[in-house]
Amino acid sequence: MKKNILILILISSHGIANAQVDQGNFSINLTHKVAVNNTKLMRNNLTGIDVEWNVADNVGLNYSIYGGEGVFHMPAGPAIGVAAVCVAACFWAGGGLDFESEMLLIFAIPEGVTYNFEIAQNTYISPYINPLGLEYHDYPEGENRWFGMGSAGTKIKMFMPVGSEVYVVFSGFAEAQLEYTSDQQLGIRAGLSCGISF
Repeated sequence: MKKNILILILISSHGIANAQVDQGNFSINLTHKVAVNNTKLMRNNLTGIDVEWNVADNVGLNYSIYGGEGVFHMPAGPAIGVAAVCVAACFWAGGGLDFESEMLLIFAIPEGVTYNFEIAQNTYISPYINPLGLEYHDYPEGENRWFGMGSAGTKIKMFMPVGSEVYVVFSGFAEAQLEYTSDQQLGIRAGLSCGISF
């Protein structure tokens, strides 16, 4: 049944106008991740928002915020950028930088990058690597910690046009995730996302 639905979606998407993943495209998606293997740091399902900003044709910068019971994830780059803006405000006369410069500092360092390979009209395979993540874990035993973490995986993305240069995006993905601590196992997550690209 699932196989037939996937084939039907692929066939119906073939007749839709081509969705180019070009420089300047911006995608925002609601994402749900499920732990495939149960490790100490991967015991819960997570829900959140993924953002991809294409800075060159088919090359995107990734940012994500999500959480679940006892877990909060965010990109490390914007945290570093906020610290840089605060330092600039302390040392520059006149109270710091203008708004555009502050936003550039905050989002200059992405969590990772994606490359989008078109495999059929409106359908892409998108491998990604996100080495600059931060996660907070509230353990059942009472220990709370922040971890640097990274993930790598692949998405299958399907674009459906809903207006001029606006698309609904459906994705399925699988990824490996590792917290940068010596005692953790490699975790595997799979999930689905739905969003908009413009």
